[in-house]
Amino acid sequence: MRVAALLLALTACTPAIAAEPVLELRVGPRAIHATTEDIREVLVLESHPPKIQLRTGPAFSRAVADFTAASIGEEAVLSICGEEVMRPRIMERISSPGMILAPIPPEKLDGFVQVLTGEASCPG
Repeated sequence: MRVAALLLALTACTPAIAAEPVLELRVGPRAIHATTEDIREVLVLESHPPKIQLRTGPAFSRAVADFTAASIGEEAVLSICGEEVMRPRIMERISSPGMILAPIPPEKLDGFVQVLTGEASCPG
């Protein structure tokens, strides 16, 4: 399977629409949220279906590590702008600043990327 990475946003110069939460990781009633200020890099991995790779800043990475350490064995819901993207089971503490979101419906890809890079705000 051919996977090529397309760099879409990497600089802090990208103007964000607002510092609204765009990404949510939820386990039951507990959740953590990321704004565009927490997201350092957004890559599209060209595969079928496409995937989005994120690199987050240190504060959100620590929040993910603490959250996942307290949620081992539980199913999480990862959403972009309130729309469920995936339901991973947390198997271990996640301390990496990287995250792959998959599968992304092709018709949602551009909108999700625009929101994650701060080029657009969440609909509604």
